[in-house]
Amino acid sequence: MAYGKCRTKEALLLRGYTSDLTVLTLGNAAEISPHDRAILEAAGIRVILHPMERLTRERDKIAAWSSKEPNPLYFDTIYSALGMHLRSELAVSAGAEIDDEGAVLTDRHQQTTVPGLYAAGDVVHGLSQVSVAAGQAAIASTAINGGLPALRYESTTHGAWTA
Repeated sequence: MAYGKCRTKEALLLRGYTSDLTVLTLGNAAEISPHDRAILEAAGIRVILHPMERLTRERDKIAAWSSKEPNPLYFDTIYSALGMHLRSELAVSAGAEIDDEGAVLTDRHQQTTVPGLYAAGDVVHGLSQVSVAAGQAAIASTAINGGLPALRYESTTHGAWTA
């Protein structure tokens, strides 16, 4: 189940785990380009463009109901792919460049096109998972730390670190 832009790559990944896969939506029509629809169908993935209005449990199956059809579609499992909305407005307002999908462009150290501005997590491209965002943050923080002036210890009566 998904809404908005169909995540074709995600559907193809799931196709590797089952020979019976259907892309459908709940509440909103799917936004699937003709090109992506052809890719999905060539992979044996059924695409239902009209939205499902409700889901019910019927014995050992999940029933997906649509106002377009008198009978429900039945599934063993439903995987919800809710997608995400890239919220890159703050980075853009600071001058960072984004791609055509709104993801902030970064280098291999997570630095944006604005020197000193770093981005990680759902605002950049990559696998949208907390562990990936944490890894990106670690990369960014290491780069930030590496760019700070070196601290040196000066021998004084009390001893002090200075920049």
